[in-house]
Amino acid sequence: MPPTPAAPSNPLPSYAKPSHSASLVLEAATFLALIAGLIFLFKTNPAAPHWEQGYNPTGHWILSTLVAALPIVVLLGAMAILRLKAHVAAIAGLITALLAAALVFHMPARLAFTAAAYGAGYGLFPICWIILPVIFLYDLTVQTGRFVTLQQSLTGITADSRLQLLLIAFALGAFFEGTSGFGTPVAVCSAILISLGFRPLQAAGLSLLANTAPVAFGAMGIPIVALHGVTGLDLLSLTRTTAVILVPFDLLVPFWLIWAFGGFRAMLEVWPAILAAGATFALAQYLMAAYSGPWLVAIVAASATIVVLVVFLRFWQPRRTLNVNREDITGQARQRHGHSAATIFKAWLPWLVLSLVVFIWGLPSLSTWIDAHSTIKISVAGLNNAIQRVPPVVAAPTAEAAVFNLNWLAATGTGILLAALLAGLLMGLGPRALAAAFARTVFNIRFTIVTIAAMVALGYVTRYCGLDATLGLAFARTGAFYPFFGTLIGWLGTASTGSDTSSNVLFGSLQRMTARQIGVSPVLMASANAAGGVMGKMIAAPSVVVASTATQSYGQEGSILRFVFLHSLALARRNCRLPAGVCAFPRRPCRPVGPFSHPAWPRFFPLPPFAKSCYDYPAGKFEIVSIVKRTLMRACFLLKVRPEKIEEYKARHAKVWPDMLAALRQTGWRNYSLFLRPDGVVVGYCEADDFEQCRAGMKNQPVNARWQAEMAPLFESLNGTAADDTMFPLEEVFHLD
Repeated sequence: MPPTPAAPSNPLPSYAKPSHSASLVLEAATFLALIAGLIFLFKTNPAAPHWEQGYNPTGHWILSTLVAALPIVVLLGAMAILRLKAHVAAIAGLITALLAAALVFHMPARLAFTAAAYGAGYGLFPICWIILPVIFLYDLTVQTGRFVTLQQSLTGITADSRLQLLLIAFALGAFFEGTSGFGTPVAVCSAILISLGFRPLQAAGLSLLANTAPVAFGAMGIPIVALHGVTGLDLLSLTRTTAVILVPFDLLVPFWLIWAFGGFRAMLEVWPAILAAGATFALAQYLMAAYSGPWLVAIVAASATIVVLVVFLRFWQPRRTLNVNREDITGQARQRHGHSAATIFKAWLPWLVLSLVVFIWGLPSLSTWIDAHSTIKISVAGLNNAIQRVPPVVAAPTAEAAVFNLNWLAATGTGILLAALLAGLLMGLGPRALAAAFARTVFNIRFTIVTIAAMVALGYVTRYCGLDATLGLAFARTGAFYPFFGTLIGWLGTASTGSDTSSNVLFGSLQRMTARQIGVSPVLMASANAAGGVMGKMIAAPSVVVASTATQSYGQEGSILRFVFLHSLALARRNCRLPAGVCAFPRRPCRPVGPFSHPAWPRFFPLPPFAKSCYDYPAGKFEIVSIVKRTLMRACFLLKVRPEKIEEYKARHAKVWPDMLAALRQTGWRNYSLFLRPDGVVVGYCEADDFEQCRAGMKNQPVNARWQAEMAPLFESLNGTAADDTMFPLEEVFHLD
């Protein structure tokens, strides 16, 4: 095998050629003018006026939807079709959003500009604050020559580019997604792939494609935590259901990644390694989600995948070895880089420092403590609580908060910058060299900073104006097909905002309410929003810009977007099938529809046992079904609260102890609801596999004894008997199936 070409001191064409003095002066003048305008805007903003969003300003929902889609169409079309540079396309999209908001959706112009300024600020911090130190660290490793050694050491694990791609883009990228999210995995992994000989655009596209499976649990599980916050649904149920939806894609994505790189035959040649990586990631992700919550799901799954893959490759290698040009180099002599273990360790040291610092920085206990002692919350004057979302997007009119969270010390970017400075010192660079390198990095990515600020500003205008809700409501009109299209809402939300977290915040409440209106499980559809968003991450404009910047391919965003768009669309379509299949699975007796028409189908092909229940809902030829068990016992019972204790009873049930809720779920109580009449009569309803068994199970729970002791004085006619013992199920005389 011939020696792997060493990366030169600057391995890529410069993405920021020196500007003429006039251009620099113009850029500086524009920047100062924007700062002055923002200061004037915030200083002169009046007390927050109340403005309600409207989701059909034209009176024709199709026309309103087309107008709402214009900013995204302009942004993506300008990059992919017109091939404009990203910052030009982003500014064009932002102007379109401002015009649509002010002229069609009747948003006050000052509110629209304030929302754009707020979004631009969020683009600068924390998003650009993540990208900048990552690129800074990369530049330091190139400057010191460590990247050359890193490239050569990776060939010691495997010389096959397919397996290098699997290890770096899929496994290592998932780790960075789990620890920090945003653009970190794409920025780091694409830079490493380039050091291995991948072409810049190729590295950017493949890194985006690989960064899908862990997105729903990225940045220490923030997307699911945010989804729980806006929906009020059980956090563990959301985590489990999202993981279940993603299991097929955890297996599919690594196969898809290698197929996109080398073709179908090349993928089949390394299927054992791909299966080992995908199965390990899927299993670890599901187990962590099922038993621990969302916080460490992606980190543990990625770490397990890296370990399994490295060990697996020590005992197995493919028959053919392909280089980055997909050429067969099997017969060539294996390269011996000749580096000592100490030299290899030094090459990996900057990235090890980065991984360790980012992991420690993201630990909940540490980040919470730092956050409490350093974060500054800035209310955005003239915007905070000035805009109200109204039904049907939310259950009741809800004010949109606008508080800038300046967590300057707890931010992931600060941890990355600390890691970069520490790594620079360990590589022998002094403070003056580090300062000069940092200044060069800031200058080189100045257009990237403008691009991301404009793109996030566009997303905030669509959010505060209601353009996003208009698009979501258009999908909600699909009725019985909503479980399919509802998943696409998550895809669209992430593609337009660049964040699965933002998509969940924007559309989580809509998913919950629409699901209840049409009779589908709110947990299923809210989780489908999070799972659908992972496929939109690769085409999100901020992600594409991060990839182009990290690979020094700024200006080639259109080419990157064209490469990943069809992959994103195809994967999103497949991602819609599980929620839709769950909700459209025919119940007995089977109706004569396609392959489900045979009456033996439910007996020989039972429903999957892992998902949560949906509500019964007739939908034409199909029906929504429960997929926990084919039939659940329905139980209804009566209790009587003392009239003078009614308010206390309601207050107690507004804050049920978390361990009491956990005990109810553990013992099999489902859809448990209590309804209170003004005279104190309580009507209870629940579903269970066996109601009496569930009651018996609760009697053995210590927390239940404490709860019953405190609640007993609130009831009438208990005579010292626990409320559980007076829950006599009423006779069911009718049920609409």
